[in-house]
Amino acid sequence: MERLSITLSHFESFSLINNWTDVEKGLYLAVSLRGQAQGVLGNQPKDDRQNYKKLVQALQDRFAPSNQTELYRAQLRERRQKASESLPEMGQDIRRLANLAYPTASSDLKEVLATEQFLDGLHDSEMRLKIKQARPVNLNDAIQRAVELEAFYRAERRQREMVRSVDTEVSTREQRLESLIETVQKSLTSLEQEMKNMKRSQYRRQKSDDKGSDSKGKGVRKCFECDSPDHLFKNCPSRSNQGRYDVRVQTNGQNNDKRQVKGDESRNEGDKSNREEKHSRNIQVIKESGLYVKASVEGMDASLLVDTGATISVTSKVVFETLSLTCKYSLHAVKDELLAANGSPLEVIGRTRMCIATGQSKLEQDFIVANVNVDGILGIDFLSEYKCVIDIERLVISVLGTEHKLILEGMSTSYKISLVNRISMPPRTEVIVKK
Repeated sequence: MERLSITLSHFESFSLINNWTDVEKGLYLAVSLRGQAQGVLGNQPKDDRQNYKKLVQALQDRFAPSNQTELYRAQLRERRQKASESLPEMGQDIRRLANLAYPTASSDLKEVLATEQFLDGLHDSEMRLKIKQARPVNLNDAIQRAVELEAFYRAERRQREMVRSVDTEVSTREQRLESLIETVQKSLTSLEQEMKNMKRSQYRRQKSDDKGSDSKGKGVRKCFECDSPDHLFKNCPSRSNQGRYDVRVQTNGQNNDKRQVKGDESRNEGDKSNREEKHSRNIQVIKESGLYVKASVEGMDASLLVDTGATISVTSKVVFETLSLTCKYSLHAVKDELLAANGSPLEVIGRTRMCIATGQSKLEQDFIVANVNVDGILGIDFLSEYKCVIDIERLVISVLGTEHKLILEGMSTSYKISLVNRISMPPRTEVIVKK
């Protein structure tokens, strides 16, 4: 209907310029119709096709019936601002609907109705109140004020968004800092609790050790030698320093004379005549677990422990004192301290050089004379100097290419573990332990 009204208005203006008559206007209107409007022309009687008034009436009946005014009025009342629609576009559409809804009303009335509907269709209630307070005279005045207010509001919203973004960044930083502080506090609390638990555990352990050392019950095991609860008889330091051994001395054709020799006692009680005689001796002491080879030390049969963990070779104090009964050996002082496998210091007498016979081979070796529980120990110095090869599977040792049988002594399924130093380590820590 709107397009028909616009077209007819344009046609009327054009006909006035050219001073057309009604017959000429009918002819020009008929030849200018296109599409569905041309079909309306074909439906008219032949005599009415050049009649301008009847042709206009037919077009209005077809495209702008008078009974649609109620529809346009309803559309005008429900008209609201669309999401992507500008205020001038909305005002123009409301003006169109007002003209269609009230075709017979005066222009002033249409202007008032369009202005009221424009204000009611605005989304922003604050803008609506401000425009009403300004009392616009017509629709164009209301549209102009609405456009100005919209520009002001848009600039204000942009400024608020910038401030809000800055506030959001500051708030985010504060939240991160608070979260970090909370995490550190939790870690410190957990660490303090672990330290408290460790101190309590250490206190209980120390208290238990004190009670165990003070108690005299049957469950406390003590050393038979020095009555100390810290070790047993076999590990007693005083016993190790005394160095008691059972020594059997066998002379030619005579019965075995069993004597007890102490490491701290001298052998001056022996008979001088016996010292001058040549003896065939056989020394046998309590042995440690390990591999032994039968050898002759200065003519005396002995079982020597093959120990790859010992850096130097050692002979026992008993063997040295027994050999000293018949022959004098030069004994050199040793300044270095020797430690046993359990960390306890050994009583070192000195260093001497002896001859060892293994089979047909006679070898000379430097020995440290110390208070040990075996006849002697062949260390790395002996094994490397005489190119020794140990075959565990066959239980043989090769000395300078000659094989000798090894004897496996005292091997058991239980092993002794000695605690040299007590080290306490907090959980989740590393400690470099130095001797």
